Amino acid sequence: MNILFLTNQLRYTDGVSAHLYYLLKQLNSYKDINVFLMCGKEDSAEKFRKVKINLIVNRFIDHDIRNIGNYTSAVYSVYRFCRQKRINVIHSHNHYSASIAKHVSGFTNAVTVQTNHGIIPAEGRLKHFNADHYIAVNESIRDFIVKNKTAEFKNVSVIHNGIDFSEAELIRKDLPVRIIAASRFEKSKGLDTYINAISLLPADIKESTEFIIAGEGVMEKELKETDKKLKTGISFIGNQKDLRKVLEKTSVFVFPSYSNTEGLPMTIIEAAASGNLVISSDFHGIKNILKAGEEGLIFTRNDPDDLASKIIYALKNRGISDKLTAAFYNKAKLLFNSGLMASKHLSLYRKILN
Repeated sequence: MNILFLTNQLRYTDGVSAHLYYLLKQLNSYKDINVFLMCGKEDSAEKFRKVKINLIVNRFIDHDIRNIGNYTSAVYSVYRFCRQKRINVIHSHNHYSASIAKHVSGFTNAVTVQTNHGIIPAEGRLKHFNADHYIAVNESIRDFIVKNKTAEFKNVSVIHNGIDFSEAELIRKDLPVRIIAASRFEKSKGLDTYINAISLLPADIKESTEFIIAGEGVMEKELKETDKKLKTGISFIGNQKDLRKVLEKTSVFVFPSYSNTEGLPMTIIEAAASGNLVISSDFHGIKNILKAGEEGLIFTRNDPDDLASKIIYALKNRGISDKLTAAFYNKAKLLFNSGLMASKHLSLYRKILN
């Protein structure tokens, strides 16, 4: 079985890139399949090549440089690759590459699969859902696809994101308290809510806690100016090639996004695997990931006061926080691990090819 994965760009701070890294790393261990990854831009190519993933850079499938000429070139180049490698399945991970894959499938025998990592509004000229079979990373996305009659229910599978978990059990951290948020610096990611919440914390917590933001993006200047104005003293540590190494030294992970397009954020799972208490906004898909008050804490989107109250509660009640952290760690290890994710993908490929 030969599978070609298509995606827009590979980046260090990107959920889709992290998903592909863990998935392809696991699929590579199966002897009866050959895995290829084609992307338009490869900022984190080193990470993929290090684990021997066959990576091809094809600038024409980069959504940022889309036009009719480049789209046509993308279709032709992907078609040639599929014929050369006898590709059985073309598996896309954004709507632009899904359209390319669908055009290519018309000239080959390849079956198309599209993974939907979030609920994306239908904008632009291209269809946002364009495949023979769909994968939703959580139940909310599946329900959205079916409700909008994008596909028949039988053509939509739910396969949760997964990461590599250590064989060791969770160890309680006796570290200085470090709280971290990590994402691209975009408005919908809610990092301004995180900064404002920190400014509302009492002096004793501010003095005994280190606050961190990892990532980069178009709002970097604005976020740093807000931090300076509010005197929160946040450490901006930039883009991290290995976020999990950073998370191993933190104890609380805040996911402040107020976007309703979120699916199953990889950073939340990585935080859980690294022994962090997760404090998340109430974005639409969070109900499919963790239970408030049992496996983590959830605050109202775009509400710095509510986030501040959850941070105070977590730090004032360390015993409860440890129980929540352990509960979500055990759940994530069972449901959101890369081995399970890869085996479900392989089962789907075999089913649709038969």
